[in-house]
Amino acid sequence: MADDAIIAQLEQRLAFAEAAMRDGAAQLEIARASERRHQALVNAIDDAVCVIEVIDADDTARRDYRFLQANIAFERQTGIVDPVGRTARALVPKHEQYWFDTFCRIARTGNAERFEDRAEALGRWYEVYAAPFGSPDERQLIVVFRDVAQRKMAEAALRTSEQHLQGLLAELQHRVRNILTVIRSVFARTVDAGGAIEEIADHFKGRLDSLARTQLLVAQSGRRAIDLENLIRDELLSAGASDGPDLVIQGDEVALDPDVAEALGLAIHELTTNALKYGALRFPASRLDIRWSIHGAAGAAPMLDLEWREVGVPAIAARPARRGFGCELIENALPYRLNAETRLEFRGGGIHCSLRIPLAQGREMLPYIET
Repeated sequence: MADDAIIAQLEQRLAFAEAAMRDGAAQLEIARASERRHQALVNAIDDAVCVIEVIDADDTARRDYRFLQANIAFERQTGIVDPVGRTARALVPKHEQYWFDTFCRIARTGNAERFEDRAEALGRWYEVYAAPFGSPDERQLIVVFRDVAQRKMAEAALRTSEQHLQGLLAELQHRVRNILTVIRSVFARTVDAGGAIEEIADHFKGRLDSLARTQLLVAQSGRRAIDLENLIRDELLSAGASDGPDLVIQGDEVALDPDVAEALGLAIHELTTNALKYGALRFPASRLDIRWSIHGAAGAAPMLDLEWREVGVPAIAARPARRGFGCELIENALPYRLNAETRLEFRGGGIHCSLRIPLAQGREMLPYIET
């Protein structure tokens, strides 16, 4: 009977042990399933996630960290394959020191940090969140990060674009101030020239239109430089003149600075207006030659030589009794504004105007025309 009792007791203990083993196996499977779900969740994250063990040292050159875990995105975000069990210095020998110093500081203080920094050795820029993981004596961190190089490039491009826009705005403000100064000066000199109010208005409108045409050419030019031939042709076309046996327009290709074009455009306008009223553009038997060329010695600023020559105009060779806007512009303003050499001659048969203009940038707009 005693033996039966002992056997029964052993069977009972065995049953309890088997039940405990089954319960333990079930708990282990639950833990494994939970770990698999956790790993699947971590791997589903687009950001890189890793657990690192910080290797601290007073000698900063010996600071390092070892990768204990890493998700699938880690390779995509870093380009590093199979990091687990290996140290950062072994994987990336030229990795920047500030990464080691930062992770050591977080492990020491126990304070999580969020930051952005460049990983030059990997050719990337990271947005990072790093926090202590586990007990403090394990000196482990969980690090979540993503490559934000594309965003940084977009931000840099945006800053460059904003700076370019600010430059354009500053240039626009400069040109608006200049053009207003020119308009005031042109208006004052037009009024000073005298005449009936209708004549003054007509002259001012023509000069304003000339300035507007030049500004349009500036806006249309991608290089913000104005082609001289286009400038001359636009002015002549506004007066109804075009190529033909009585009109020759010929010269080298020349790109003018906007301020130079503005002053020269006004001079061409004055010559065109005079030719239309009194000169070669009025009389059918007359001829107008406009020719230019570029000259310059080595090391010197190139010079633009422009000749406006009217031939066959049935008029007396005499200088006008009243000195008008056009004469002041060509003989006074262009030399001051553009450091130009000018000669305006009223010959028998028509006007002859010679301009020699250095193509280096001239003076600022103020004052445009001396009063």
